[in-house]
Amino acid sequence: MSIEKEVILEFENVSIGFDKNKNIVENFSTKIYEGDFISIIGQNGSGKSTILKSIFGLSILNEGWIYYKEKNIKSIKSKELAKKISYVPQITSFPSDVTLFEFVMMGRFPYGNLLTSDKQKDEQIVLESIKNVNLEGLENEYINNLSGGQQQRALIALTLAQDTDTIILDEPTNHLDIKMQLEIMTILKKLNKEHNKTIIIVIHDINHALKFSNKIIIMKNGKTIIQGKTSEIINKDIIKQSFDVSAVIDESQGKKIIVDYTL
Repeated sequence: MSIEKEVILEFENVSIGFDKNKNIVENFSTKIYEGDFISIIGQNGSGKSTILKSIFGLSILNEGWIYYKEKNIKSIKSKELAKKISYVPQITSFPSDVTLFEFVMMGRFPYGNLLTSDKQKDEQIVLESIKNVNLEGLENEYINNLSGGQQQRALIALTLAQDTDTIILDEPTNHLDIKMQLEIMTILKKLNKEHNKTIIIVIHDINHALKFSNKIIIMKNGKTIIQGKTSEIINKDIIKQSFDVSAVIDESQGKKIIVDYTL
């Protein structure tokens, strides 16, 4: 008997842009359930990152509604939303005078105020977050001295310190070599499976999406081409329609992989 999972996020007929006169995303709808690992893929400029930013008011919701657990997201104060959803944006530069420990401690900001602050609990959560991304022992290193992969893991540790049920990431594997990419994706999958974190990720590498996601949303020119279970929706016709390339797809043990592309 399957247990009905809770809808964490719902987008209902949303149109989104960066001003009120021009939409980048048109009529987008989806439901994201507890424990999902969803990859949003598509060509550059298709509106993938714009969708993520709309959750936090970083892009403009011109039409439609976004709900968090059936509550209109616009009615949730930003500090409260930060206790529910954490966000890993694309970051290319880091502060020069902040240690890894201090950087991850920033994730505890939503829980602190001048009257009540459990310093010991915060420090314990920060150390556990650092351990969960395999950076234990580097707590006193300056964040800007870490490698690109370590910095990306530090960002994930910061979101873990927020202690949210949902983690949203905007192209976290960009500019990383293949080993570091796999480290990041493996950490995210572990958080998804072992800690029941709902993961929503914008990513360019289709094979990473196929390998790690249980669901995929494909965008093109601001519109949804297709969405659904990874094992069901990906085929050569969809790849051609979405990316204007021909693909050879291999399937083994229920997993699909694209083994070649041609124009």
